[in-house]
Amino acid sequence: MKKHFLLIAIGLISLTTYAQMPITAGVQGQVSGFQLSKPSRDYLTSFRPGFALGAFARFDLNKTFYFQPELTFGYIDGNIEPDNKLDQPVKTAAVAVPLLIGAKLVQMPDVNFRVYLGLGNTITVLNNIRAFNDQFSKVIQNYDSGIEASPYQVSGIIGIGFDLMDVTVDLRYGRDFNQTITLKNSDNKKDKFYQNAFTLAIGFKMIKS
Repeated sequence: MKKHFLLIAIGLISLTTYAQMPITAGVQGQVSGFQLSKPSRDYLTSFRPGFALGAFARFDLNKTFYFQPELTFGYIDGNIEPDNKLDQPVKTAAVAVPLLIGAKLVQMPDVNFRVYLGLGNTITVLNNIRAFNDQFSKVIQNYDSGIEASPYQVSGIIGIGFDLMDVTVDLRYGRDFNQTITLKNSDNKKDKFYQNAFTLAIGFKMIKS
C-alpha cells in the first residue's frame, strides 16, 4: 500500500512541477457500470450501477500531450451470486484519484479529441461487508470467513475523450490490478474477484489559462 500512496504523492508533486504550464480545471460527474470478474463457474456476476462527483485538472505538457489528475467521491456497487442462491450487492463508498496521461489527436479552437491511459487509485471509505457476510453465511455454509474487501485498489485505465468548448465527455475502461474481494472458506481456499468498470464522465471547464 505504501507504494500505491507513493504514486499519488508523485502525481501531486507533478502538479507543482507543471504549475507554470497551461491548465484547464473543472468539475466532473461520472456514471459507471461495475462488474466483478468471477474466478469460477460457481458464481454469477452482473453489471451494477455506480456514480461519482469530483474535479479534474489538465496540465498541457506541450501542444499534444497532457497530464490529468482527478479527485472524485462516489458509490460503487457489485454483486456475487454463488450457485444462483444469493443476490446481495456489495456496496462501497470510495475516494478515487486517477492519474492520466493523454494525447490530443484532433485540435481545433473549440474541439479536441483525446486518447489517454493511466492509473486509478481508489480508497474505500464505507462498505456493507458485515451485512453481506451475514447473508452469505446463511446461504453458503462452508464459507465461514465470509468475504474480505481490499481497502485500496489500483487499476489500469484506458479511454477516449471529446471536448466541445467548455464541455468534456469521456468514455473509459478500468480494471483492478489487485483483487477487490476475496472469499475464504474453512479450508483456507481463496476465490479472488477483480473489478471491471466502464465509465461515462461529463465535465465542465471552469478554469482555463
